[in-house]
Amino acid sequence: KAQELIQAIKVNQKLSKDEIITRYLNTIYLGDGAYGVQAAAHAYFGPDKDVKDLTVSQSAFLAGIINAPSLSDPRNSKEQKARAMRRWNVVLDAMVTEKWLDPATRAKQVWPKFAPKSDSITVTSTSQNGYLQDMVVKEAAEKYKISEEDLRTGGYKITTTFNKAMVKAGAQAVKAMLPKVKDRPKGLRIGMASIDPATGAVKAIYGGSKYVGAQNNNATIDRAQAGSTFKAFGLIAALEDGASLRTKYKSDSPVVIDGQTIGNASDGESSGYQDLIDSTAHSLNTVYVQLNKDVGISKMRDAALAAGIPESAKIKNNLTNVLGSADPHAIDMAAAYATFAAEGIRREPYTIEHITYLGTGEDAVSEKDVNDATKGKRVFRKETVADLTYALEQVVNRGTGVYARRLGFPVAGKTGTSQESTSAWFAGYTPQLSTSVMMYQPGTIKVKGKKVPSNLPMKGFGIHPSGIFGGGYPTEIWTKYMETVMQGKKVEDFPPPVFGGKSINQAPATIAPTQPADPTQKPNPDPTTAPTPDPDPTPTQSPDPIVTEPVPTRSRFPGVTVAPTAGQ
Repeated sequence: KAQELIQAIKVNQKLSKDEIITRYLNTIYLGDGAYGVQAAAHAYFGPDKDVKDLTVSQSAFLAGIINAPSLSDPRNSKEQKARAMRRWNVVLDAMVTEKWLDPATRAKQVWPKFAPKSDSITVTSTSQNGYLQDMVVKEAAEKYKISEEDLRTGGYKITTTFNKAMVKAGAQAVKAMLPKVKDRPKGLRIGMASIDPATGAVKAIYGGSKYVGAQNNNATIDRAQAGSTFKAFGLIAALEDGASLRTKYKSDSPVVIDGQTIGNASDGESSGYQDLIDSTAHSLNTVYVQLNKDVGISKMRDAALAAGIPESAKIKNNLTNVLGSADPHAIDMAAAYATFAAEGIRREPYTIEHITYLGTGEDAVSEKDVNDATKGKRVFRKETVADLTYALEQVVNRGTGVYARRLGFPVAGKTGTSQESTSAWFAGYTPQLSTSVMMYQPGTIKVKGKKVPSNLPMKGFGIHPSGIFGGGYPTEIWTKYMETVMQGKKVEDFPPPVFGGKSINQAPATIAPTQPADPTQKPNPDPTTAPTPDPDPTPTQSPDPIVTEPVPTRSRFPGVTVAPTAGQ
């Protein structure tokens, strides 16, 4: 109070009483998400009602609810209406006492009519609305330089990209596919994001089961290692560099590559030479690390960044970066896979469709600014993305993501499970929608005697007691959600593969004679539970290995012309 007294004295020295009360009334909270009397006029009496046009009765209502606006919205309940009416009468009587209103006029006042509650976001702890609102506020500040304070007091109407039914479907899918909260590991979290590849519009997110504030959002703030979902970037890098899907590598496990021991889900297995289609379908780490070495580790990193994974995901420039040690957000992975769904055109994800001034309907942000974001930039060739998509379709048709076949639409995607199951993913797309789901369990670990934040190894539970993998709960949640949001949509096919590039059958990596107790790189365990495989269009014989060729100056796959990626 002492501090407020000093502030009041200072303000009184600089501003008149009229200016003080004007600023006060233009900034205070008046309920229904409205800050200031102008916003309140819109909220309670309609978007076309300007504060200067309020009647005596309407003005008395607003004056009456100042001391407790959240308890005085007559549209919420009978109790709140009764309180608002009592306060309305107090204000009108006081106006008569102060001779601002004559008794005859006072007697004629009738309770005002109210506009229906708007579709503006109401934040509750159990809904997704808080997460959605935080995303919009952040985008308005960063992209359009409209601060949170401006949003509260400026009388803006914001139309977002979010689809209410899709947001609801995401929350329902998580609830339906997981056991009850009491039967889940403590602290288990799910993040999900869904993006329209044709525009970059964020259609839905799942930020968590309970909104606790802007500091947490499982889809946009929390991170988890991407695991084998990153193999898609290794594959597109190879295809862009001139490789063919028919390129084969020896898939024995474990193997030693540049001194590092690499294993598949089942060490000791020997499936001979495998092409990049089967290696993708069954998530063979040993093949992908060999491929990454031949193409160049920086090219995988560059491909991930080009697709939409941000620098903040910390993609390492090492041999095993293709196995997904980077830690993106769920929305990053949805955006990157949306680039594949859009046949190689990258579009930045966005949440604000339009911003206008309430009452006038005038644009607060140029519509051109919003529309420009949807044009996108070509970052991969159509032909290489068609081949990539075909390989990712096999993950669903007969590989680690076979559960997603239940959707009944063409689906391309990739499962991912990090070392020791500290995270599990499924990122997938139809031609119309890209969605990613990640599961993780944050906690703390001890490092040099100090506790530091870290995602913890997830143990099996519910219908997956043996372990948590990307092909389990994440794929099941993804499928349940997509079954709802794709209802009624036309079935669209992906462009057919072209099987471009040159097939290079590489000499096998050194096979580890014995499995070490602590391999340098543990496998991403994406077990396959596929039905009988579909006919494989690729050759089945294993050719003789060839001698490794010297490194060419431009491409590791000579004889293949690669078109520039710039421009659409």
